[in-house]
Amino acid sequence: MMATFNSLSYVIQLEAAGVSRQQAQVHAQVLQQVYDEEHSQYPTKSDLQCLSNSLENKISREIAGVKVVIDDCKKDFAEFRADVASLKTSNKYLLWIGGGIATLCASAIAMCVSMFLYSLK
Repeated sequence: MMATFNSLSYVIQLEAAGVSRQQAQVHAQVLQQVYDEEHSQYPTKSDLQCLSNSLENKISREIAGVKVVIDDCKKDFAEFRADVASLKTSNKYLLWIGGGIATLCASAIAMCVSMFLYSLK
């Protein structure tokens, strides 16, 4: 809890010490202004509550975004697992790869044979 400045009590104390009422009131007004200016820089409970609400909203939005990304990753991973599972059960991809390699090997052999036959001439 923030302390408050009691200007009336201050005036009474100054008067008891022998200061005129008019001077004591001016002192109290000046000190009240200094006090108000000094304490205006401190956040109030409502300022902190607004900040808290703002941070909660930002964090909630960030968490929602992260959840969306996680859900997308889960979906992509499930699709990847399905693709891997289909590769395990399907031989057609292996046949395509094997056929491609066999074609490359046959082409290389044919080029070597044709070069060998050309060199015999």
